[in-house]
Amino acid sequence: MSTLIAPRKPAGSSPDDDQTGVRALLSGLPEPDPMPAYLVERISASLAAEQAQRAVLASDASVTPLLATRRRPRRVLFSLAGAAAAVVLIGVLGTNLVRDNSAGGVTSAASSRLDSAPREAGGLVPPSSSDKSVSGDTLAPASIRIRVSTVRYTQDAFVAQARKLRDIAFASPQPMATNSSDVGLIGTTGGLISCLNAIGAGGAQLVEADLAFYEGQPAVVIVATTNGVPTAYAVGRGCSQNDASLLHQGVALP
Repeated sequence: MSTLIAPRKPAGSSPDDDQTGVRALLSGLPEPDPMPAYLVERISASLAAEQAQRAVLASDASVTPLLATRRRPRRVLFSLAGAAAAVVLIGVLGTNLVRDNSAGGVTSAASSRLDSAPREAGGLVPPSSSDKSVSGDTLAPASIRIRVSTVRYTQDAFVAQARKLRDIAFASPQPMATNSSDVGLIGTTGGLISCLNAIGAGGAQLVEADLAFYEGQPAVVIVATTNGVPTAYAVGRGCSQNDASLLHQGVALP
């Protein structure tokens, strides 16, 4: 009795060997239903149309369409890149314009503040439109003369004394009186302008003020010339924009 020894086959080499178990799982499933006829017709028609279209394209193909087809994506990419660059450029320009406008507004505001600072520091109060004269002229520091004296003005002799003040030659025609810190703001140009506005003489072109006495009390005698007509006033040394402190009504000098 002879024994036939068959050659040994490695594991997994048999076509029936299913290590993953997929075949066993599929074998356990029920048989699928046949594909509907209408679906088979649609698939067949689609395949036929696709094959016919390929045949037409293959017969009409040439070198030029191929090159055009290859260049088309590049053109699209260049167009997109150009549009993106334009958007970025517009954004940068818009940002710069906004910054320039903002910087210009800040610069203008700072300039106006710097221009107004010397006026405030000098005590000058800009007159309003109602305080200007008919000719439109406004008081300048050179047209205001202030002095300090010991003259005692009286109600009876006020006109004659004011005429002397008008005709007197000021030794130092400066916009600030001597020892103005002792007499208050009325001894400064800004303080005197505020007082002139309070008594209704803000439009005068020439002002002469004497820090002296009226009826025995400290006062300021003012001769304000408007359009060539001098008018004399007597006010207290506390005269300001809000308080005229009028001691003698304005009287036109002959």
